[in-house]
Amino acid sequence: MIDEIMSICSIQSQMVKDLELQFPAHLIEKNNEEPIKQFKENINVKDNCVPIFCKAYEVHYALRDSVKKDLLSLENKGILYKINYSQWTSPIVCVPKKNVTLNKCVLVDQYPLPKIEDLFQKFHECNVFCQIDLSNAYLQLEVDKSSRKFFTINTICGLYVYNCLCFGLSPASAIFQSVIDKILEGIKYCDAYQDDILIGGKDYNVKMNIQKSLEMLGYILSADGISPCKSKIEKLIITKSLQNIMQLKSYIGLFNHQNGS
Repeated sequence: MIDEIMSICSIQSQMVKDLELQFPAHLIEKNNEEPIKQFKENINVKDNCVPIFCKAYEVHYALRDSVKKDLLSLENKGILYKINYSQWTSPIVCVPKKNVTLNKCVLVDQYPLPKIEDLFQKFHECNVFCQIDLSNAYLQLEVDKSSRKFFTINTICGLYVYNCLCFGLSPASAIFQSVIDKILEGIKYCDAYQDDILIGGKDYNVKMNIQKSLEMLGYILSADGISPCKSKIEKLIITKSLQNIMQLKSYIGLFNHQNGS
């Protein structure tokens, strides 16, 4: 049994090395800052919208060194660049929080995210599966120079501008989904939900370590069909009373997701 496990690990390791040699620009981490080719995104702002300038939020002293380090890393990778003046700025926050500045003025792209049932239906003939997780998601999409002024952030280190699509922007998910759909268009048994790409195939008895089932978006996908993920179902079993409206909304959201509504 141990020899079999060691053999599988050796095969997997060699496969990864072969892929890195064949596609170095896509798999080696040092090239993560390279944007997706042939796509530059524009942001549309509502007519007569007044530019919004927000002061930088205070950052706890215990987090300041970490924030400075992250900003420097993003700057070195070409994701951000520093400027001295901008009419538009949004503050950065060190905890999850909705963007209350630019999102007020942005026209949201009306591109739909795929429905789970429609996504999985495309793989009903498949019995082996593979999932690819795209690195850095939105940061792979370059923003056109004409729209970059809207991507200015105000930090404890001054003003920075994003060269690429950033998290927290209301139309970001629709923009990213439309680009990924265009890239994968026409490829059979291949589809994506945001940065998760699902690939299906048929088992021709080739001796490889292939996944017979795959967990994605809270469901288990296999040759037997779709079934809810056990860990998600366990979360629906209430072991203690809900304390407030936010907990109730979260529970209803999870229930509706698993119910497919």
